[in-house]
Amino acid sequence: MLRGRAGSLLVDEPIAATRIEHVDAWKMRTLDAWAKLARHFDYAGPYHRAVLDSVRALRLLTYEPSGAVLAAATTSLPAVLGGSRNWDYRFAWLRDAGMITSALTRAGSDGEEELRFLELVCRSEAAPPALVPPPLSCIDGARPQLERELPLGGYRGSRPVRLGNDAAAQLQLDAFGNVLVAAKVLYGKLDTREHWKVVARIADFVAESWSRPDNGVWEERTPRQYTAGKVIAARSLEFVADMATTPEEARRWRAAAADIRTFVAKECVTRDGAYAAFAGSDVVDVSAALFPVWDFCDPFSPEMNATLVALDRDAYEGGLYRRVLLERGGHEELGFVAGSLWVAQYLIMRGELERATRIIDKVLEHATDLGQLAEGAGRAPGEMLGNFPQAFAHAAMVGVAVDLRDAITRPAAPGSRIVVTSARDVR
Repeated sequence: MLRGRAGSLLVDEPIAATRIEHVDAWKMRTLDAWAKLARHFDYAGPYHRAVLDSVRALRLLTYEPSGAVLAAATTSLPAVLGGSRNWDYRFAWLRDAGMITSALTRAGSDGEEELRFLELVCRSEAAPPALVPPPLSCIDGARPQLERELPLGGYRGSRPVRLGNDAAAQLQLDAFGNVLVAAKVLYGKLDTREHWKVVARIADFVAESWSRPDNGVWEERTPRQYTAGKVIAARSLEFVADMATTPEEARRWRAAAADIRTFVAKECVTRDGAYAAFAGSDVVDVSAALFPVWDFCDPFSPEMNATLVALDRDAYEGGLYRRVLLERGGHEELGFVAGSLWVAQYLIMRGELERATRIIDKVLEHATDLGQLAEGAGRAPGEMLGNFPQAFAHAAMVGVAVDLRDAITRPAAPGSRIVVTSARDVR
C-alpha cells in the first residue's frame, strides 16, 4: 500500500473495502510521485517526445525501494517467432544500468536517481564484500534463481518459456566496463567519489580479467574473446585512471588498457580491416558502432570505415541492423533496436545526420502509442519482437537524441555540410 496521507485518510493502512476516497488518494499520491520524478530531468532537443517517453519507460521499469531497473518487464517473448532464444529479462543488469545512467546524466538529469545505481551495485547481496557483483541480480540485489523451463505453450508457440537466468554466472566484461563509464559520468557531474572503493575494486577486476574469454554483450553460452568487451574494458580503465586516488592505481589501470589496445589491434580485425565480433573472426557485429562513441577510436579510422561497410553489407535490412548471434536460432533474428540506434549514434559522429535520423524514425515506427520499444523489430510497421519494454533500447534512444542535439547545436567545421531533414518534436 502507498505510504502517506491524503487529507485525513492514511493510505498505508489495511482497508476492508475500497471507496472512492481511497482511489482519489492513490491517484493524488501517484501524481505527486511522478511530479517529483519529473523535477529530476529536463531535456530540450530533437525527438523531445521520444526522449520523454523513454525516460518514462525507464522509470516504469524501476523498482523504487532499491533503484534497480529491470531489463524488461517480461519473460520469454521471442526475438524470433517460434524460436528458442526466449529469455527471462525480469532482472537488473549492470550493463543496462550503466548505459541508462550515462544516457540520463548526459541528457539533463540532476544525477540523484542515477546515483542510486551505484549504491545498488555496491550493496548487492549477490556478491560478498571482497568480490565484484554478478552481471545481473534480482531487483532487491539478491542472486537470481537458476534457469528452468515452464510447461507453457509460449507466445505464438515460441518455446521454451523460462524462469530465471543463468547469465548471472557468466563473465561479461562489457557489463563491468559500463559500470566504470557510468561512475566516470556521475563523478564528473556531481563532483563526488561515493562508493569509490567498490568502483576501484571493479577496475582491478577488469584489469586482471580482460584477457579471459567472456560471454559477450549478447550473453552467448560459449565464451570467446569478444571485441566489444575488450574495447570498453580498455576505455573504462583509462577513464577511471584519470580519477585514481594513488599513482599505483593509475599506473596499473593504464598499463592494462594499453595491453588491451595492443590485443585488439593484433587479434580483433578482420581480413577486410574491420573490427571483428571476436578475435580471429571475419564477422562484424553491430556493437562495434559504439567504439567511437566510447572514444576508443576515431569515427573515420580505417577500421571504422571498413566496419561500417561490413555492417551495411551484412547486417542492414529494411532500415535497421541485425546483431551477430552465433548460437542456435540467432541468424534468424531481424532488426535489433538498440544496435540500430548505436549505428545512428556513430553516423552522427560522422556528420551523416540525415541518414541517422532515418534510422531513428524507422525505430520509432515500431514503438507503441506511448513510445515504448521492444528488443527487436519485425518487417511490418509496428511489429515488435523480444521482451518488452526493453530498458536497453530506451537508453539507446536517449543517447542518440542527445548526440543529435549536440551535433545540431555545435558549430560546423569549415567545409562541412550537416543536413537534418527529420527530427521529431524538436524543442
